Amino acid sequence: MEGEECEIEEPLMSKMEAESERKLQMESESEIKVQMESEGACEVKAASHSRSERLSDEIGVESLDYAPIQSFVSAKTKRVYTRRHLYGYSGLTLAKWTITICTGLLVGCVAYIISCIQEFIINYTKSWTQKMLSSSLAISFFGYAIFCIVLVLISSCLVLYWAPAAAGGGVTLVMAYLNGNDIPDLLRFRTLITKIVGTICTITSSLPLGQEGPMVHIGAAIASTLTWMHGEFPNQKKYKDKRSCCHKLHPQAWPFDFHNDKDRREFISAGTAAGLAAAFGSPVGGVLYSLEEASSFWSRKVMWRSLVCTAVATMLLSWLHEGEFSFVLPGSLSFHGLQPVFHLQDLPLFLITSVAAGILGAFINTSHGWLARVRPPSAHAISRIVEACSVTLISAAVIFIVPYFFGQCLPVPEIKADEEFWFAYTCPGQDSTSGVNMYNDLATLLFSVPHETIKHLLQLGNDVDPYFTVRSLGIYTVSFLAIFILAYGIATPGGIFMPSMMVGASVGALLGCLFRLIFPGANIQPGLHALIGATALLGGVFRSSISVVVIMVEGTASLDFILPVIMAVVVSNWVAHHIHQHGAYEADLQQLGHVHFLQSEPPRELIPLTAFNIMSPHVVGFEEFLSLCR
Repeated sequence: MEGEECEIEEPLMSKMEAESERKLQMESESEIKVQMESEGACEVKAASHSRSERLSDEIGVESLDYAPIQSFVSAKTKRVYTRRHLYGYSGLTLAKWTITICTGLLVGCVAYIISCIQEFIINYTKSWTQKMLSSSLAISFFGYAIFCIVLVLISSCLVLYWAPAAAGGGVTLVMAYLNGNDIPDLLRFRTLITKIVGTICTITSSLPLGQEGPMVHIGAAIASTLTWMHGEFPNQKKYKDKRSCCHKLHPQAWPFDFHNDKDRREFISAGTAAGLAAAFGSPVGGVLYSLEEASSFWSRKVMWRSLVCTAVATMLLSWLHEGEFSFVLPGSLSFHGLQPVFHLQDLPLFLITSVAAGILGAFINTSHGWLARVRPPSAHAISRIVEACSVTLISAAVIFIVPYFFGQCLPVPEIKADEEFWFAYTCPGQDSTSGVNMYNDLATLLFSVPHETIKHLLQLGNDVDPYFTVRSLGIYTVSFLAIFILAYGIATPGGIFMPSMMVGASVGALLGCLFRLIFPGANIQPGLHALIGATALLGGVFRSSISVVVIMVEGTASLDFILPVIMAVVVSNWVAHHIHQHGAYEADLQQLGHVHFLQSEPPRELIPLTAFNIMSPHVVGFEEFLSLCR
C-alpha cells in the first residue's frame, strides 16, 4: 500500500518540476507583459525576474523593522534587561527619559552655537566690507566673494566627498526614515558633524538658506546617536579589577538596549520636534510639526517625549541667550515685540496678501521642479561643486551691485540708533546738516543677519517714515526670490524655512506699503501684512496647517494675530494646491528614486482597481493530488 501511495506522488513531482522549468524558461527568454485595465486600458512592461532583482539591488530599497520581534532570543534578552535591580525598578524608563532630556540639551546647545557663529561672521563681514569700501568697491567685492566661495567650497566638499546624506535641509529624508525607509548614513555621526559645519558655512556665505531645516536633521541625528548605548548589565562578581570598573562606565555596559528600529523611531521623532522648536523658539509648534509633517507613526508616549524634549531645548536656548529660563525670551528665530494691532476691517487686505503669497509659494515649488531636471546629478561631484560656487558668486554680486545702483540713503531712526542692524554702505556716515547717521536701505536688507531683517520687516507700523522705501522693498523681493530659487537644491546643507519667510515678509510689507498709498486714511500697518505674508508663504510652500499657525503665534507671543494667521494658512494652501499639487516635501520625495514613501491614504487612481487589474495573465497552476505519504 505504501508503495502505491508513493508511486502516486512521483507523477506529481515530475509535473511540478516540468511546470517550474517552463516558467523559468519563459521568464528568461522574454519580458513579461502585464495588462492593467482601470478606466481605460494601459500597458505596463515588466522586466524579467533576473532584471527585477538587478534593479532592486541597484536601488537598494530596504525597510526598517518597526514590528515587535517575537523570537526566543528577543524574549530572553528582554527578561535580562527588565530584571528588577533596585527595589523592583529596572531603570529602563529612567534611561529613556534621560536620553530624551539629553537630546533636548544637546539640540539647544547646537542651535545656540550655530546662531552665535552666524551673527558673528555676518556682522564681521559687514564691518570689514564697510571698512574696505573707503578704498575700493572692486577690492571689497572680490574679497567678499572669495570669502563666501571658500565657505561654500568647504560645505559642498564635505557633503559630496564625506557625508552625502547631509545635503539640503534633510527634512525630506528624515520623513522618509520615520516612514520606514532605511536611508544609508542618514543619522551617522559624520553626517551630524557635516550637517553642523556645513550649515554654519552655508548660512554665512551670502546664500539665502537657513538653519531651520538642518536643525530638524541635527535633532534627529543627535537622538539616533544617543540610542547606540547598549550592552549587558555588569555583574559585581564578574568584574572586580579596576579595568572592569571602568568597563561599567562604557555605554555598551549599560543595562538597556535602545538600538532597534522601534525605540529609535520614538527618540528620532522627539529629536525632530526639538530641532524645529530650537530654531523658532516654539516648543508646542515643534511637537505639532513632528506630528503633522515628519512622523508617520505617533502615540501618546511619543507626544510626551517630544514635548519634554522641545521644552528642554527651548528653555536652554533662552537661558543661553539671555541668562534666564523663560519661554518668552527669543530663540534662534522669533519675533517677539511686534507692535501692529489687528483690526477686523483689515481682513479683505489680508486676503489679498495671502493669495499673493500662495501664488508665490506654488511658483517656488514649480521652479524647483524645473531646475531639478537640469541640475547635474550627485554622481558628478565636480559639476555640483562648480554649481554651488557659481550660485554663491551670483548671490554675492547681487548683494553688492543692487544696493549700489538702487539703494536709497535714509536717516537711522532715533529709537533704533544704537542697533548694529543698519548698514551705511555707500551712503555718508552722517548727514552734513542734521548730524544723523545714514543707512542704505537695500544694503541693510541684504547684508544683515536674516532673522534681524525679518524682525524689522514685521515691526513696520504706521510710522510716517518707514524703514524701507516701496521701491527698495520691491527690488529686494525680486532679487532675493531669484537667488533663493537658484540656491534651493545645491549640494550644501541649508533649509528653506528662513528664505520662505523672508520672501513672504517682504511681499507682505510691500503690499502693506502699497495699501497705505492707495488708502491713505486707513490705519494700515505694513508689519502686520509682513506677518501674514510670511505665514501664507510657509503654508504655500510646505502645505502645513496647524503647526505653522502655532509656530507663528508662539513666535509673536500674542494670540491677537491668530485669526489672520489661520486665514493666511487656509487661503495660501488652497491657492497653492490648485496651482501646484504637491508641497516642497512631497515633491522632493517623488524625485528621490531610492525612497518609497507610503502615504496614509492611497492615491485616487488606485481606488477603483482590483486584483484583476494587477495580476499576471501567465498563471501557472498545479492540479490537486491527495498524497497519503507522510
